[in-house]
Formats: sequence, C-alpha cells, structure tokens
Amino acid sequence: MWINIALVVMAAIGAGVLRWLLTRDNNRLARMADGDATLTEADMAHLRKTAELEGIDIATARQLQKSYRYMI
Repeated sequence: MWINIALVVMAAIGAGVLRWLLTRDNNRLARMADGDATLTEADMAHLRKTAELEGIDIATARQLQKSYRYMI
C-alpha cells in the first residue's frame, strides 16, 4: 500500500512541475507574440537557436513562435 501512495505522490509532484513549466513557456511565447514587447537576452537566445535549427532568420523565427501555445 505504501508503494501505491508513494507513486501517487510522485505523479502529483510531476503533474505540478509540468504545469509550472508549460505555464512559464506560454508566458514566454505570449511575450514573443507581442510585437511591442522588448525581449530578454534569454528570449533572443531562444529565437537564435530556433532560427539556426530551422535555417531561417530571426524575424521569421519570431513569427513561428507567435502562433504556438501549450494547452494546460
């Protein structure tokens, strides 16, 4: 019985961490979608990495980021 309780607790902690991560990423994506917002250095690094992987420029990478959100 203790094993079942431990597994349920671990699943609950995992679900909470996943929700926190997805909410944080959605906030970052919303900040990128706002054309007037100034981006942090971490946001620019993320855009540079996306642009490099996709073989596109940073402006196009930002357009790609505008249309994506995680469902929570």
